Amino acid sequence: MGFDNEPFFSVIIPTLKRPSRRLQNCLEALAGQSFRSFEIIVVDDGSDFPPGEIVGNFADRLDVQLVLNNRLGPASARNLGAKMAKGKMLAFTDDDCEPAPDWLQKMADSIVITKESNIALGGRTVNVMNNNLFSIASQCLISYLYSYFQNRPGRFFTTNNIVLPVKLFGEIGGFDYRIPFAAEDRDLFDRWQYMGYGMQYIQEAVVYHKHSFTLFSYLKQHMAYGQGAFFYHRLRSGRKHLPINIDQKKFYLGMMRFPFSHFRNIKATLIVLLLVISQVAYAIGYFFEWGRKPLHK
Repeated sequence: MGFDNEPFFSVIIPTLKRPSRRLQNCLEALAGQSFRSFEIIVVDDGSDFPPGEIVGNFADRLDVQLVLNNRLGPASARNLGAKMAKGKMLAFTDDDCEPAPDWLQKMADSIVITKESNIALGGRTVNVMNNNLFSIASQCLISYLYSYFQNRPGRFFTTNNIVLPVKLFGEIGGFDYRIPFAAEDRDLFDRWQYMGYGMQYIQEAVVYHKHSFTLFSYLKQHMAYGQGAFFYHRLRSGRKHLPINIDQKKFYLGMMRFPFSHFRNIKATLIVLLLVISQVAYAIGYFFEWGRKPLHK
C-alpha cells in the first residue's frame, strides 16, 4: 500500500472553533482517497471543545490522531503537526476544505514523475460557495496572485493545498510562528526559494473550499492579510533576497481585468468592486501594523 510500510503522506489539518460538520466533511473526503498510504494529524489550536468525538469516529477507517495546541496560531499548529509526522511528505489542507478523491494520488504521481526531492507542490483550490459573491471574489484574488507571481519573486502556494518534503520543511524552520496573521505561507515559500528549492503547480490536485463570507468577515480577512503582509515584508527585508518589484499600474490593471476572463460582465463587475474593497482593507491592515511595528524575536 503506497511506497512502503510507513505512511508516505502526513496530512496536517489545523482547526479552531470550526463548525463540526466542516471538519467531519474534510475527514470524510480524506477517507475516500484513492491513494491510501497516509496518516492524518488534526491539530486543535485551543477550541473550548476539541473535536475528539469527530476524529474518533474515523479511527476505524483512517490513521488519524488529534493533537492539542495552546492557542498559538495556525503557523504553530501546523508546525506541531509536522513535528509529529511519520510520513516522508507533509500535505497541508484546512478544516473547511474537502480534497478530491484523487488529491493525494495526483500529488504522488507528480513526485514520482519529477524524481526530485526539493520540490514543493501546490494544488488547485476550487471555491464551491457559488452563491456567495464574497467567497467567489476571495478565491478569484488568490487565482490572480498565482497567475501574476508565477514567474516572479514573491511566488507562493496557499496552505490549504500544498505538499512539502518533511526533511526540507524542518531544515528551513517550518512556518514562522511570529507572523500572527495570514501570511505565513508567503513567508515560508520566500524562504523556500531563498534556499534554492523548487515549486511546481499541480492543477489536477484539487481541494474544494467551503468558506462562506459575509461583508464583515470578508473585510476582516483582507485586513488580516494586510497585517500579515507587514510582518512578512519586515522579515523578508533581513534575508537580502531578490526584491519583489511590482509594477503597480500593471498589477492593479491586471487584477481589474482578471474577473472578466472568468465571469460574465455583471458578475465580473461586482467581483471587481469587491477586489477593490479587499485592497482597501488590506492597506488598512498593513498600515495599522506599520504604526505599531511589533515583532518579537
